[in-house]
Amino acid sequence: MVVSDARERDAESKPRASQTLAQVVWHDLECGGYRVDLPVWRELARRCGGPILDVGAGTGRVTLTLARDGHSVTAVDREQALLDALRARAGGLAVETLCADARTLSLARRDYALCLMPMQTVQLLGGGDRRVAFLRAARAHVRAGALVACAILGEVEPFDCSRSEVGPTPERTILDGLLYASRALRVAESRAHVVIERERRITRVASAASSASRASGSANDVELSCERDTIELDMPYARIVYHVQRLQTVLPTDLAIVKPVGYDELVMLGYRDSGMAGWSANADPGVFCNVPLAEPTERVAALMRQYRPQVVVTYDENGNYGHPDHIQAHRVAVAAAEATGISSKFYYSAVPKSAFARLRAALVASGADVEEIGVPDDFGTPDEMITTDIDVSAYVERKLAALEGGEAAVVTASGSAAISSTLFAL
Repeated sequence: MVVSDARERDAESKPRASQTLAQVVWHDLECGGYRVDLPVWRELARRCGGPILDVGAGTGRVTLTLARDGHSVTAVDREQALLDALRARAGGLAVETLCADARTLSLARRDYALCLMPMQTVQLLGGGDRRVAFLRAARAHVRAGALVACAILGEVEPFDCSRSEVGPTPERTILDGLLYASRALRVAESRAHVVIERERRITRVASAASSASRASGSANDVELSCERDTIELDMPYARIVYHVQRLQTVLPTDLAIVKPVGYDELVMLGYRDSGMAGWSANADPGVFCNVPLAEPTERVAALMRQYRPQVVVTYDENGNYGHPDHIQAHRVAVAAAEATGISSKFYYSAVPKSAFARLRAALVASGADVEEIGVPDDFGTPDEMITTDIDVSAYVERKLAALEGGEAAVVTASGSAAISSTLFAL
């Protein structure tokens, strides 16, 4: 009877072991060979130092690379089988592993200098609320001035093999006489999602000497399994900046621009900039000024429902100086505020004509060519139309520090001009 139980347990363990092996093989096959992004992660690690948190680490593609560079890395993944493979490969490297969900991550350590989420994992979390949950967790685990950087899928090339369109070459490998082949069958894109359909086949090959690169099978090969699944990546909602941590590869200069100002939270909608009125970029249907009003309005309204602001500030109906995206931002803010009815006050930002006249005069006195810069004579809002003055003088030095820390400058038609603290204060 005891022997029978042991055999049953052994019979049950074999499928589990086989499934675990397949899980590791598929991950290595589909993700492990990707190398294009490694220089980015290595450079960010070099700049930020350690310790490093790698979320969605899998079998260690990025973790082991950074650990070999001498960094201390904590690898997080929700699949224990992948982490077991990572740990076996780590040897004596400074690597720790944790099986956990990124959205509910809770570690004792809260001093990470860099938190990474490679391979578009952030777009697989399942909606904006879950991405925010991850970002909150990430923020809780990094020290002041740390960086959270996530890879996002940008441009895609849709195809459909069922329509005789050419897709990528299948990824193949042979292990213990089994040929594993993964093939993307279809990629489709919409404004909100990218859908990837793939096929996975496992074949027992007739010859142990078979090559993983062979394009067709032998008559004696036996197909063991063929499965199809679909991966859905959120677009463009993944392009969020939260607590000044971008879900893209972020340069330290970007962080330096906003950190000294003292923002608690910064959320970016992720649309592309149109440029000024009349620029060729205005024709792109994907830039912010051309996006149908309802889509960004609902997203901003959702933020208003979440944060319940007492005051909303936006551009005036001309976007202050006619920038198409600023005008769209005005429309969106007005529509979102009207839809929610949450804020008790709503302001348009404005520069008094008198203040701008002082700035123009100071520019001229400094020797700047205001005509070349393109400073209009009539810029600004008539002083008598302004209802509320806000004294921001206490923040001038902080704003300057932010701009200087980010290596920012005022860009003109002829190049860049340094920002004078005197002019800035005007």
